[in-house]
Amino acid sequence: MLQLETTRLRFERYTIEDLPFIETLVTDASVMKYIGSGEAQDAAYAQQLLSRMIEQYDNFEIFGLHKLVHTETGE
Repeated sequence: MLQLETTRLRFERYTIEDLPFIETLVTDASVMKYIGSGEAQDAAYAQQLLSRMIEQYDNFEIFGLHKLVHTETGE
């Protein structure tokens, strides 16, 4: 597992509990403008993306997308 942390920030793996957050990202046109096709996606895409990220953790351990979390607030 990736262990990168400072006094303020840490990287964490995405989990199934992050699905609502990922949905807000992929459905936002301004976020997706420079990602993939540049088009906002739907909830089904968010589910597929999360499944692929979790699969990457299983297959490659520390490689894959991680979320950056503020240590104090958890945001």
